[in-house]
Amino acid sequence: MIVLFLQLVEMSKKEVVTNASLYEVFSHSMKGLDRNRLISWVEEYSPIRIKTKNNGHFEKLTWSASHVKNAKENGKDSFNVTSASNSLWYHFEPATTVAVKSSAIDQAVKKLVTEIAKLGHENHIELDKVVRDLLADELHLKTLVTASIEEQNTEKFDTWAIAHDVKVKEDNRIQGQKAEARKARAKAA
Repeated sequence: MIVLFLQLVEMSKKEVVTNASLYEVFSHSMKGLDRNRLISWVEEYSPIRIKTKNNGHFEKLTWSASHVKNAKENGKDSFNVTSASNSLWYHFEPATTVAVKSSAIDQAVKKLVTEIAKLGHENHIELDKVVRDLLADELHLKTLVTASIEEQNTEKFDTWAIAHDVKVKEDNRIQGQKAEARKARAKAA
């Protein structure tokens, strides 16, 4: 792949995305982890983007103009052959972080508020203590406490709390029965 990268560096965008050698590499029937590592490795160190079908099979090659732009802005080559050769594709572990949209952040905050409310209920702890223990940032304390209290007062939360309390009682009952059965077996032995 490094030799291929060195050849691709000299080619135009059109020549790269129509390169027969690249098509041959990605049309190969490799599966799973190897395919994902190779694709991630190529996309990390070059502007080449590999499009696959829903079943994971190769579909086509495209070109990432944003990769080229970012490389230029950072004073790097769009084909980072040096880094690629220091990180062989079959050992490559791609970064797993992705940009988060603001709606996803709103959903994450809502989930956090719900989990804080549940934690307070499960452990019979005041919500401000739960938040203080979880977060060192006092700036958002009142907002999170207020939102968690509001969450505890929703019908959806009440439904969850009732089901949770029933489950806890059932789990405790089952654990008690198991303990009694162990005691009975120990006496019988």
